[in-house]
Amino acid sequence: MKMEIDENRLPYRTTNNAPPMLDIHATAGDCIALPYNFLEMVQHNPSDALLLTFAICEVRIVGRNLSGLYSSLVQHRVEFIQENDAKYEKMDDKKPFISRIEIKPISTGLELIVNGFKSEREPLA
Repeated sequence: MKMEIDENRLPYRTTNNAPPMLDIHATAGDCIALPYNFLEMVQHNPSDALLLTFAICEVRIVGRNLSGLYSSLVQHRVEFIQENDAKYEKMDDKKPFISRIEIKPISTGLELIVNGFKSEREPLA
């Protein structure tokens, strides 16, 4: 059963229970879930992005005010993340906002059937 994207356009949701997988949603509706037990490294550069390195792919999360997301990812407490159209962004807001998520397979043998996470896709509105 597909999880519905949060009505409030939350960039992510945390839980007290460690979920087995991180559920990732693109604005266009494409989804992918990656197992936390394959998460090898989480990097955070507040002026650039978050970079998650899984055994099979890299996930680049671009946005602002993502320090809380970083802390929750390190503890494996994030249920889902989702990017949002710019129309939902409030520049004066101190809340986290995810403007883009890109997924790049590490293995040449891995092909993603979801297009919503490719770096060469059209910029978000």
